[in-house]
Amino acid sequence: MILTEERLQDLLDKSLAELPPDTEWAVTLEGSIAEGFGNPSSDIDFLLVSRRADDLPTMPSLLFVDGRRVEIRTRSVRQLAERFREVERSAGRPAGISEDLLNRCQRVLHSHPLRGHALVEEVKSLLPVERFRRITARRRTRGWTRSAN
Repeated sequence: MILTEERLQDLLDKSLAELPPDTEWAVTLEGSIAEGFGNPSSDIDFLLVSRRADDLPTMPSLLFVDGRRVEIRTRSVRQLAERFREVERSAGRPAGISEDLLNRCQRVLHSHPLRGHALVEEVKSLLPVERFRRITARRRTRGWTRSAN
């Protein structure tokens, strides 16, 4: 990982201080840094996960913290579960899954938990990585689509 756990926690604390208080969040690091191919200029991508029943905003909050671009997305467990179910429903027709949906699911599944580890792991267990890989492997063999959600 390009940043230490301590540095990520510091950036997270400073980022959360910029947002209105809401609920107890599980927090995971997504994107290039979490997946191991980030570089020193990569932005920091945090996903905040809540058990709230209502929909959370889908547009990210963009911040600049200590000279780093920080993107914060929020999702409820229900919203993430719906995305995973959409991928599962499309397993028989993988070419019909949009790149955006696959990207968002892949980011969650390959994320690095920072807080609320149990909730993050609960969410990830809704679509195990191996199942996701099998679905996306079939999609690659049948062709990609560029439709967006």
